[in-house]
Amino acid sequence: MLVIEERFFITGTPGPRSWLANVRNDPRVVVHVKNGMQADLVAWAHEVMDETTRHMVLSHDSASWYRTQAPIERLLVESPLIELIFDIEE
Repeated sequence: MLVIEERFFITGTPGPRSWLANVRNDPRVVVHVKNGMQADLVAWAHEVMDETTRHMVLSHDSASWYRTQAPIERLLVESPLIELIFDIEE
């Protein structure tokens, strides 16, 4: 998970992903926190399609590993990208 400007994103290398198909079908997800504490957090996944946000995320320092896997131009067009909005009411 990438945390950028207090927003939470999940991405991957270019290509089809089962997890993306799953969140397109049902955007409610549960994030299992394991590092330092244990919790299950409910979130809503929103696919990121707008170019400005995609560029902000995929060019961010925290996404540098993905840029070693494919050129940024390809990532911007082909990589899956979702934003998680946590449901603080649950």
